[in-house]
Amino acid sequence: AIVDPAYGRPLTVAQLEPDYNQELGRFLPIEELTSFVLAEEELKKMPRFWQQQRATVQVAAGNDAGQSSWAVLEVSLGRLGR
Repeated sequence: AIVDPAYGRPLTVAQLEPDYNQELGRFLPIEELTSFVLAEEELKKMPRFWQQQRATVQVAAGNDAGQSSWAVLEVSLGRLGR
C-alpha cells in the first residue's frame, strides 16, 4: 500500500504472489523478492503521489489465517529524472 497525499490514507496498489522464474525453473517465494517497481503509468489515479519528495510505503504479509502488522517505510522519490 502507498499513502496517497490527496486521499490521506494508505491505498493498496499490489498484492504480491509467488512468481514462476523460467530461468530457475521454479516459483520464487515472497522471501526471495528483493524489489518492486511502482510505475507512474499504473498509478494514474494518484497523480499527487509523484509530486512529493518522500513517499510512505506499507507492506504486510497475509494468508488464510489473517494479516500481519504493517511494516512502514519512508522512500525517497528524489527528482526521478525530472
